[in-house]
Amino acid sequence: MALEKIFDGSVLEFMLSNKDSMAFKSDHWTFIHIPKTAGSSFREEVANVRQPDFNLEVDYGSLKPGQIDAQFEEMKQQAIRRYCQNYFEKTRFVSGHFMYRDIANYKNFETSKIVSMLRDPLARLKSDFLHQTSTRHPQFESARKRYPSFRHFIEDPRNQNLMYEHLRRDEADTYEQTLVFVRHRYTWIGIQEAYDFSIKVLFMLFGMRIEPRIRLREGDTEGKNSLTITVDDRQAAQKLNSIDYQFYQLFRDRYQSLRKDFYYLSDYDRFFKRIGGIP
Repeated sequence: MALEKIFDGSVLEFMLSNKDSMAFKSDHWTFIHIPKTAGSSFREEVANVRQPDFNLEVDYGSLKPGQIDAQFEEMKQQAIRRYCQNYFEKTRFVSGHFMYRDIANYKNFETSKIVSMLRDPLARLKSDFLHQTSTRHPQFESARKRYPSFRHFIEDPRNQNLMYEHLRRDEADTYEQTLVFVRHRYTWIGIQEAYDFSIKVLFMLFGMRIEPRIRLREGDTEGKNSLTITVDDRQAAQKLNSIDYQFYQLFRDRYQSLRKDFYYLSDYDRFFKRIGGIP
């Protein structure tokens, strides 16, 4: 044991013989990654401490113009089935651009702790539009034809109330029913505008302290500052995404009211001392 394996064995042997006995034992966590909510950074922070992890991915470059939506849906479902069949039991954390409804019928996820991130709806729409029409996106040419302007993007039903749609249980549920479901089923939902707070809360649930460090894909979208949002655009976004606005504001206002109490518990490790019965 101890250091001898680093001299007499391989690196892998050393790691296996000395790892913390609880290092790879924890609850399973699922991150529903809503596009353009700082999810890439959030995901990497969690993946750093919840290994082995798995990210459900779709090869956007292989999607054919005119069939993008149908092919994406098919490939997403294939990725979820493959993960559940082959890798679920081997991992502690999974993430991807899927909706709750995509995983609801898999027994694997029944006990998984589910988390997500929200963002100011107008800011999310703007970022998503710029991302999809950027030359860095594999399907930017199709996106530019589909959305010659930001207003076209706002008016496409596929982009409306996207956050709410990702998190709801059933399309037939009312807003009130969805709120009840979200409050009972989700373990944590952060917001980008309170990113550090959102990360710190989640890591306290892991039994860990953290100072968020990872910032992925910030400012990497061409034209980030060149898109001018008009008053009409803003009004259209608010009208067509009224549920997302209501949903987001509910969490934002609640978290704002809790910040003082949370930071009192996080300062000087008060939370962890209380959990451990330490004065």
